[in-house]
Amino acid sequence: MVKFIFLVMMILFYFDNVTAQEENTEIDPYAGLAELIAAEEGPFEKCKDYIKEKGWKEFIKNDVNGKEVRMACGRSGIGVAPSKKDFLSSRTVAFNDALLNAQKRFSEFKSKEIQVQIVKQLQKGFGLDEKSAIEKNNDIIQADEETQSDNLFKKLYKLANNEVDERLEDVDTKKAENTQKIQEEIDNLAQSSVFEKTIQSASQITMNGLQSFKIWEECKEGKKQCKVSILALRTLEQGNIAKALLNKNSINLKGKPGSPLITDFTPKQVMANIGVRIKRDENGNYHLLSTATSTIETDSELSEDIAIKEAIEEADSNLRLFAGAQISANSETVLKEIFEEFKSGKQENEVQKKINASTKAFSEKASIEGITELDSGITMHPANKVKARFVVRKWSLNSQADASGADFSSGSNNQNENTDISNEPPVQEDLFLESEEADF
Repeated sequence: MVKFIFLVMMILFYFDNVTAQEENTEIDPYAGLAELIAAEEGPFEKCKDYIKEKGWKEFIKNDVNGKEVRMACGRSGIGVAPSKKDFLSSRTVAFNDALLNAQKRFSEFKSKEIQVQIVKQLQKGFGLDEKSAIEKNNDIIQADEETQSDNLFKKLYKLANNEVDERLEDVDTKKAENTQKIQEEIDNLAQSSVFEKTIQSASQITMNGLQSFKIWEECKEGKKQCKVSILALRTLEQGNIAKALLNKNSINLKGKPGSPLITDFTPKQVMANIGVRIKRDENGNYHLLSTATSTIETDSELSEDIAIKEAIEEADSNLRLFAGAQISANSETVLKEIFEEFKSGKQENEVQKKINASTKAFSEKASIEGITELDSGITMHPANKVKARFVVRKWSLNSQADASGADFSSGSNNQNENTDISNEPPVQEDLFLESEEADF
């Protein structure tokens, strides 16, 4: 009996001790969250982390080795599962969309700068700015430098000025008592979503010289969609190269000596270099390299011929995109049309479709002289294992000078349809692809 009582007391003591330990144990609600968040990060987050690690900032001017560099991350998802044969075609569209996403994000920031400068100029034009003549002139110079896109700023300012004039048609703008009314109309225009969208659209379609400086791609095990991200980067030199590319200008532009150009690309290098990238050779000459792929549909020579033709069209189309050859919207008429479309209540996607339609013919007529072939062959994606033809097209100021003036046809018109991938098998294993840096 004594032994039994002793055993019961020992058991009670044990449970009391365990309970006391549990009560004194602090549970950290944040434990493991960092790992959980990191696991959910994709290519877009890696792009932004890369910028942060470099000590750079998106959108604004960064001083990198004595050069002014602007950059933005863009993202997209590949709309077709890796198990599908047309995965590579959808991948191409996804990278194009990622570049456009970076362009859109950049233009949204840039439009704010333009908007501020236009308001300042309107205040000056209507006699509301009390700055000295020197200060006003400095503002004009700064605004022009910040928005160098075929005098985009001046044309947008003229559009805004005409709109305010219409609103003040029955107001004597020279009378002091109407100063407040003038300021109100300027503010109303500047703060309107119509004018803001017009500036954003105009900024986006007049941007050139954006290269795919670095790319990230991720296909996660268990997921049904691969994700991609592009770090789009622009320098003043790239802007000048873009103008020379389209206008066939002869300019003397060299950078620091780089390394000899690769002429034999591995499958990984092909997949990691989609789009237009800048490389400097050992003499400091700038080269634009445009890499593209196209799936071989059947096991025949004809199918291979079609695939290489499509890859060339896509690569050359990317060069025109870099040059800004899809743009005809640097005229006052087109800017006015964009403004009126938004004013009538049209949505952004509707306006964008109209812009694309009106600029398509201009793009198709644009010829770029001096494009040569650096490498071509057969490749495949590790998540897809379907054969494709690839091509690396090259352009430089020297090749343009030596060109005979060949006219290249327009690029492919692939559209990334919202394919239903819900019934497709998930990715079988993790795949992550990260490109090397380009030059600038």
